[in-house]
Amino acid sequence: MRLFIRHIVIFLLFSTGLSAQQLRMDALEKSFGTMRPLERRTLTFTVYNDGPVTAHLGQPRPSCGCTATMLSNSTLAPGDSAVVEVRFHAAPGMMGQIAKSVSMDLHEESGTTTFAVLRIRGSVVGDVIYSPGMLRFTAVVGDTVRLQLTLSSNTDKPVRLQSLSASLLAYVDTTAGNRYHIDQVQSRPFTAFDLHLEAEQLMPDDSTRLYMQLRPTEKGQINGTIRVPIPDGELRIPVSVVVLRTRAP
Repeated sequence: MRLFIRHIVIFLLFSTGLSAQQLRMDALEKSFGTMRPLERRTLTFTVYNDGPVTAHLGQPRPSCGCTATMLSNSTLAPGDSAVVEVRFHAAPGMMGQIAKSVSMDLHEESGTTTFAVLRIRGSVVGDVIYSPGMLRFTAVVGDTVRLQLTLSSNTDKPVRLQSLSASLLAYVDTTAGNRYHIDQVQSRPFTAFDLHLEAEQLMPDDSTRLYMQLRPTEKGQINGTIRVPIPDGELRIPVSVVVLRTRAP
């Protein structure tokens, strides 16, 4: 009876083909680490065929053009493995955290399925770095909000900080109370803010502060970016504000 059942299991495996679960990656997420603008980095993933039949892999599909991929072998016999090489190029002006993905496909008689999505993370830092990573806060209509972040040198040369700008958009909810009604939202540019630098010259191993002052007058949300041009690109600092009509009790 056991021999009969074993034969049934083997027959089902071969008759249904290779299951995507029988393909195994050595990892689903890896990091490039910290990079400089224009730098190139390469890392590798390994895919294993743990199944009983040959697997036919499609070419890896990266999520964007700054990520290139190469598959060492698209046909994997049972027990074989292949290497997926992922190359990343930090394009001019690219700064901050990076998150990319690569989709892995399996070709079968019934069609093509994606059996894994590889995640690639890292960060690109230039001549200036900033903290915190995001200006996020809650305000009340009528408040004057004063925020600050620190800009620190990441080079052995002086850096001139000029031509600061910010692009902010207000998502206004005109209904009463503090509850946010998505169907009542109106979007409009938000311009009631000021930007100020403590010092426009950033020396090596030094830091300075950037101040932002906002005066929200309507309930809703304010989202956008502060832009700081630097020699090897542009810092883009995210801003996110929740504005209440009245202060919660």
